[in-house]
Amino acid sequence: MTMDRAGNFYGTTFQGTVFKMSRVGSGWVLTTLYMFQGGSDGARPASRAIFGPDGTLYGTTSQGGSNGFGTVLRLRPPTTVCRSASCPWTESILHNFTGSDGAAPQLGDLVFDVAGNIYGTTSGGGSFWPGSSV
Repeated sequence: MTMDRAGNFYGTTFQGTVFKMSRVGSGWVLTTLYMFQGGSDGARPASRAIFGPDGTLYGTTSQGGSNGFGTVLRLRPPTTVCRSASCPWTESILHNFTGSDGAAPQLGDLVFDVAGNIYGTTSGGGSFWPGSSV
């Protein structure tokens, strides 16, 4: 899980959601931020979502995307004040893995360098198929 500056926790489920846990009084409230449909938007997020330098969440899916080999994605909160119990975030696909450039990113978190470039690994694909760096 990832914690923001306010003490909220963000996580993923392998079955396809990104969620937020917020402390309310002596308990916690779970909010679903995004539910993957399992197609071009990706499927099975296996690593945690992290905050990028722009303050939005970034992550990967180990399956799905336009080629079926997983994705790198960004999730942005709603641009207006949420007035309901569920306000889904907006997903943007940054990369669809093709197999030859990697597949199934699921064994580590994404990281950013000081220039804002994103780095990660895949568990499959690449020139020699057990995986590659992206």
